[in-house]
Amino acid sequence: MQMWTGWRTFPGRLPQEQIFAIGDVHGRGGALELALAAIAGVARAAPCRRLVSLGDLIDRGPANLYAIEAVMAGRETALVDRVDILAGNHELMLLDAIDDPTWVHFYADVGGLAVIDECDPKAEAKTAKAVSEMLRDRLPEKFLDLIRAAPSHLRIGDLILVHGGLYPSLDATVQARFLAQGPFLRGKEHWAWIRDPFLDWQGGWDPERHVVVLHGHTSAVCGPVHPDRYYEAADLIVSHRRINLDAGAAGCEQVAVAELRGGANPQYRIGFFRIGPALGDI
Repeated sequence: MQMWTGWRTFPGRLPQEQIFAIGDVHGRGGALELALAAIAGVARAAPCRRLVSLGDLIDRGPANLYAIEAVMAGRETALVDRVDILAGNHELMLLDAIDDPTWVHFYADVGGLAVIDECDPKAEAKTAKAVSEMLRDRLPEKFLDLIRAAPSHLRIGDLILVHGGLYPSLDATVQARFLAQGPFLRGKEHWAWIRDPFLDWQGGWDPERHVVVLHGHTSAVCGPVHPDRYYEAADLIVSHRRINLDAGAAGCEQVAVAELRGGANPQYRIGFFRIGPALGDI
């Protein structure tokens, strides 16, 4: 199943770009394939077509290597001109396991076992140290380099793209410093881990309430649902000035995408892509 909302007005400014953002994938290759094909089928509407992965491409699902390769090859799979990949907390935990074998068991327990099994189907790596080395050797080097170098967020006009969230502040000086493009941070200080107080914040991200945050990390819905139920839970622009593109891929085969078009009248819409029926359709 695939479905788009109608076009909606974006409250801020966007450059003359066509931006496609993909939320959490978690190795759900079928839903991702539907999403990338749908993006490729959307007619060019701006000089630059950009694809942004909000992170958590990997873990839990069965097609992690496909997800990595397909998004990195977005110029061909989605017919875009540019691809940006942000690190989700699952990519950060993967780096921890590669850099320090003592993190391997933790990484496996929180979803990384799917990546370990896919990279080592014969279970040849018997120790944490061997698993750590195996992951480093068998995962695409370019991907590991990309997520090591990835920024905490992207700022495109009045759009902020981030995996987890950001820390709210009504203090303009604090907010400006926080939104400045900073270095890659590891551990719990990275934006990829943020949930509270971000999720409940309704005070806006700038005094004029033009800025919108596009994020994943926290599932907007649980289980396979009808697209309308996801859209209702995900599009919180009016109340919270944010859109949640985590469609629940950690638990089932469904992925969300947002398309944004800039220029004189910025607009956005949300797409929902799922393999299999919704609970209400069974």
